[in-house]
Amino acid sequence: MKHIIAEAFIRDEQSYITTTLSQFPSSDPSFTVYNWSIGGQVYLDYYDVLEWKNARSELNVDADTVAARVQQCVSLARRIPQMQVKNSKEMLCQCEIAKGVVQVLHGLYKSKTAPAAEVDSIRHYMGLLKNHLDEDQPYFDDECDEDYW
Repeated sequence: MKHIIAEAFIRDEQSYITTTLSQFPSSDPSFTVYNWSIGGQVYLDYYDVLEWKNARSELNVDADTVAARVQQCVSLARRIPQMQVKNSKEMLCQCEIAKGVVQVLHGLYKSKTAPAAEVDSIRHYMGLLKNHLDEDQPYFDDECDEDYW
């Protein structure tokens, strides 16, 4: 299943991935998938964060919503380095997910919409994910292109 999801991610088949992975009842404690939180759930959470980021201008975003999204991104940032990567396609997926999460965290940090209590956590996890990113990209610079945010 992992190689199918990685292939679909590379081909940008978000609909296929979310439909396929949503069939697993992750909220049912009697049903467990080995390493779900660092596998399939990472993809689902990543797409959830991206959908929120893309729709946030249409939403009434309050402080509680932003705080919840920061926590979701921090949770993702903790789990991304733990993903079991066995080939170059899975590594590419891991890097792209890390990049997307860093972009959202960086956008929250720069826009000053993140709760003050979360700022240190945001900076910490942006640094943690830095190992998975192309060092030539300006993810952490003040001049970072804000088009993604």
